[in-house]
Amino acid sequence: MIKFFRKIRQQLLTENKFSKYLIYAFGEIILVVIGILIAFQINSWNAENLLIEKEIKHLSGIESDLKENVKIFRKSIDSQSENMEKIDFLLKVLEEKRPYTLDFSTNLRSVKGIEEIEIITTGFNTLSAFGMDNIRSDSLRSEIVLLFDHKFPNNQSLFHDLGRMHHESLVIPIMLKHFTNGEGSRPIPNNYQQLLESKEFISMLGTRRNVKLALVGRLEGMIRDSDALTLHIQEELEKITKA
Repeated sequence: MIKFFRKIRQQLLTENKFSKYLIYAFGEIILVVIGILIAFQINSWNAENLLIEKEIKHLSGIESDLKENVKIFRKSIDSQSENMEKIDFLLKVLEEKRPYTLDFSTNLRSVKGIEEIEIITTGFNTLSAFGMDNIRSDSLRSEIVLLFDHKFPNNQSLFHDLGRMHHESLVIPIMLKHFTNGEGSRPIPNNYQQLLESKEFISMLGTRRNVKLALVGRLEGMIRDSDALTLHIQEELEKITKA
């Protein structure tokens, strides 16, 4: 192709058609410029498509985190609700001063343990490593950071610290005072009649129930936040793919 254009220029110069040569040369320059601009545009399109692919991948990863977290939160709500029912059973037994049965010791296990919130952040961690600016929507980016970098870890730390404090300063001392480990680590009352009148034991049960109730409330709030962010991500993905 280059030899073809060079041959035309040489022919025009040989025939002393200088004006036509200038016009031709100018046209050739225009063609070169157009070619360069097209190449830049193609590169720009390729770069834009690459950014879009990365954004879709990051948003899909976070959406996956959110859906898995909602499953975990719902499972934890079911578990905590079951534990609250067991504590309600214990309080009812104490209130009505029922005779001791092994069911009392079995249900008492629900009082033990430190409340933990498991949160999956794989997609968010990947996005943070590659840069939050991979998400072009300012509002969506802010919503993601607020949930994963503030609300989730704050709730996680709150219940870990609160659960540990209650367990170490409240549950363990009272359990050691009033119970002995029986078969299968089942707590057996040292003096059941005395336990029926123990205000500190009844208070401890009420406190543990309140902590679990508060945890359920926080979990429900995180489910609402997760669902709202999932919807926002889905809307953004739909907008991106249709663009």
